[in-house]
Amino acid sequence: MPMHVRQISKVRYLSGLYERIAAVEGSVVECGVGKGITLLILTALALSEGKGRSVWGFDSFEGFPEPTSQDASARMPKKGEWSGTSPEDIRLFLEKAGISREDIGRAVTLVPGFFENSLSSYDGSPIAFLHVDVDLYESYHAVLKSLFRFVSPGGVILFDEYGDYKWPGAKKAVDAFLRGKHRHLEQEALSGKYFIIKGAYRMMKTDISPSAEHPEGSF
Repeated sequence: MPMHVRQISKVRYLSGLYERIAAVEGSVVECGVGKGITLLILTALALSEGKGRSVWGFDSFEGFPEPTSQDASARMPKKGEWSGTSPEDIRLFLEKAGISREDIGRAVTLVPGFFENSLSSYDGSPIAFLHVDVDLYESYHAVLKSLFRFVSPGGVILFDEYGDYKWPGAKKAVDAFLRGKHRHLEQEALSGKYFIIKGAYRMMKTDISPSAEHPEGSF
């Protein structure tokens, strides 16, 4: 599929998922910024919505950490892959794509560093949309361990690599984190990506907020 077609498809499926958080309080957080394409789409959606949501982007900007045996596949990920960008590169990319410098400065926070060190910089505010695009087992584990508790009831958690044979660590980490907790994974029809609406089933059945009913880090 040509790159521009993939990008249009990405806009469509992200827009559809973003619509689900219309009534949900919180920021938009992406872990695994890469070259910034998804961050651009999410930033544009947040700004167009006009609710003043903050947009956070976490990335090492040094490429992958050392993969573990959980990540072994024919793809053979290597330490340092996906390096070559910086927070300033991403800000410039957003600006060239039409996001004003003022909006970038006001709404977008980019945090460099490996996740086990950088995620503690998150301000603890509610999260409405969490996009996890981090490829590797330990990275998925770190993101879910640190940020899942901040996701608002009804918030979207989108797992970019879940079920992708090239990135087996993603599914292993998500399944391990959710094991023993109520979960309802859904598959987005256009992209085939998997996501969760946090606590949606539990709230519908009991009308009790998951944050009140369950301890931190659970459904």
